[in-house]
Amino acid sequence: MSTAANTATRLFCKCFAAGDVHPDDALYIPVFHRWIQEKAVPGLLIDVADYQHVPQGPNVMLIAHEGHYAMDRTAGRLGMAYHQKRDGADSFERNLKTVVSNALQAADAMANDASIDGALSFRTDEFVLGVDDRLLAPNNADTLDQLGPQIQAFFVKLLGTEAMEVQVASDPRVPFQVHIRTEVTSTVGDLRERLNTL
Repeated sequence: MSTAANTATRLFCKCFAAGDVHPDDALYIPVFHRWIQEKAVPGLLIDVADYQHVPQGPNVMLIAHEGHYAMDRTAGRLGMAYHQKRDGADSFERNLKTVVSNALQAADAMANDASIDGALSFRTDEFVLGVDDRLLAPNNADTLDQLGPQIQAFFVKLLGTEAMEVQVASDPRVPFQVHIRTEVTSTVGDLRERLNTL
């Protein structure tokens, strides 16, 4: 069995928004522009891209040198996503920690932004984690065998429980990704603190 998937660095993580009613996507654009000025989240922040005309995708993106942040509506569900594109670490676990950390930090910043005025919060019992590299990590059983145990072990430590559902995307045409759900809830701030100890 190849171990190439372990060398993949183009990881992504999505934290889901809580509830069904959220602010208009246009409100996120000035927030992202302000983040560039304030260097509010990790990375060399460059520009904001508006894709609100594209249904069920990364509607508003904050582009950085290392990757991008997005208020993402893929599959019809809003969330904060971070996609790492370059300058990854030399271990899968370190890259995993980076994308989860960046997604949580951005979710925390968006939820607490004054212009959002408390109208948005994020779940801590559900995440999507994936690898956007079909050459090194195609969506197949081999990749699952290599990365599945590492991803699950990481989230056991992060969420503080082994009681979780891990569902793998079955469509081979999409990037390898796992959907993680648990009944244990926490705050985004608590998860960020715990992440610092991992």
